[in-house]
Amino acid sequence: MQTRLTPEQIREALATRPRVPIAHLPTPLDECPQLSRDLSGGEKGPRILIKRDDLTGQALGGNKVRHMEFRMGDALAQGADTFIYADANNAARATAAACAKVGLKCVLLVRGQRPDRLQGNMLLATVLGADLEFLNTEDREEAAARVAEVRERLEKEGRKPYALQELPTYHLSAIFSYLEAAVELRGQLEEKGIHKVHVYVVNGHSQAGMQLGAKLMGLDWSFTGVAVGQHFEPDRPLATWARMGSDLLGFSESLDPEEIETTFDYVGPHHGSVTPEGVEAIRMTAATESVILDPAYTGKGMAALIADVRRGRFSQEDNVVFVHTGGIPMLFEAAEQVSQY
Repeated sequence: MQTRLTPEQIREALATRPRVPIAHLPTPLDECPQLSRDLSGGEKGPRILIKRDDLTGQALGGNKVRHMEFRMGDALAQGADTFIYADANNAARATAAACAKVGLKCVLLVRGQRPDRLQGNMLLATVLGADLEFLNTEDREEAAARVAEVRERLEKEGRKPYALQELPTYHLSAIFSYLEAAVELRGQLEEKGIHKVHVYVVNGHSQAGMQLGAKLMGLDWSFTGVAVGQHFEPDRPLATWARMGSDLLGFSESLDPEEIETTFDYVGPHHGSVTPEGVEAIRMTAATESVILDPAYTGKGMAALIADVRRGRFSQEDNVVFVHTGGIPMLFEAAEQVSQY
């Protein structure tokens, strides 16, 4: 068993990785007393707090802004002048914002066909100066092939492209950034006299990084990862990336696969789908705490927390933390579907 690491030791290890300061940190940790009372029928319920990573700055924030500090650091360390990313999600918008901030050309390859009008993440990406290329395919393998084609084309033009999804930094940046988020959250909880918590977070690399940090520091934290798609990196489980990140930082301990708890109860028909439970969570969180969620990611994460509180999983003495990973532009992208519920 590894000796418990201090926050300072984790930060010292992270300081060895290429990084550019982009995010507004630390993000707040907000108390949610009205949400707790509403979920407990007007009685005193568990103490609910929201880690506001929707407030990381850079074009409406989100967890990906933390990731970008390490992604941009690696790109600049490799002498890149162009950054390639394939998707139309929150990470694409955060990529465009980070590239604008550090002076890299941004090329976004978008799966599918160009819509009649751009809104949400893609509208913001164009405002931020990104070049959008629509791939007319939803297939991930075809998209990966197009990334390689674009990289080769840019290299022939004399540019120095950085194709993120071809590199391990795509995954490891989240492990590193949410290791630090765990350190940050630990300090905020200790200021409130809280040491034992149950954390809800959308399943993914951010969950793995934060959970790894809690384990390395020996914290009494438990986690529920809330899946928003039917699968997540089935070829390389999250524990694999946590191990790689831990090894690179010189730590001897990491996560085992069975330690990463994930619920698939809130996915809906497919990745990104709008669900009645997610919309209820959006409306309840906004009406009680003035916190805005999105239907594809954080709405589903909060739906899991709401369901567990309602079924009596937590007592008045329990502390529950929801990690708000951002994604607010997706609320506008799904406005018509959200308004149907």
